[in-house]
Amino acid sequence: MKCFRGILILIVAFVVVVGIGSYYLFNKSAFMDSQRLDNQISQLIKQKDANQIKKIAIGDDTYNFLMNLPKNLKPQKTTDCQASDGKTEYFVTTLGGKRMEVWLKQYSKYGGLIREVELYQISIQ
Repeated sequence: MKCFRGILILIVAFVVVVGIGSYYLFNKSAFMDSQRLDNQISQLIKQKDANQIKKIAIGDDTYNFLMNLPKNLKPQKTTDCQASDGKTEYFVTTLGGKRMEVWLKQYSKYGGLIREVELYQISIQ
């Protein structure tokens, strides 16, 4: 009985460590950031918030392009992070047949346990 309890404790500890490690790696991964980028761009296009688009669009051409996209358009061919300075990350994606340069701003929540990204700037390439 003691042996069984010891094995059970080891299995539970292993599952907890693997679960926490997997979450940490997934949350920090470039794949997760490109997914977040796609979601934020999709929401931006769907909502057509002129103030938000003006805030992040670099130039009038980009602003007008984003405002005239169909609301159901989704980003395509989003790259992994191409460059980072520790505060912003650079990605390339395709919207409506045009390549777009996108910068995400990084910030931490809950004392660094969760890393978030938000749209910072976007421009037509």
